[in-house]
Amino acid sequence: VYETPIDEFRLSRYVLPEAGTAHDLTRPTPQILLCTAGTVRAGEHDLTPGRSVFVPAGEKAEVSGTGTLFRATVVA
Repeated sequence: VYETPIDEFRLSRYVLPEAGTAHDLTRPTPQILLCTAGTVRAGEHDLTPGRSVFVPAGEKAEVSGTGTLFRATVVA
């Protein structure tokens, strides 16, 4: 988690080392997932560097793949 100078959102970095392992990132608040390295599967979306996806509040957010993913979320 990266500390931000405001309380309204949080930025987190995830390094996914194994393609077969799924990680549940579901939250009760909206979020943006941004791939910066590798290939990450987020739900039905394949993310490559520079690609992102918006996940509405409460929607399942399961990710897998090998790469680096940043997540911006609203603090509840």
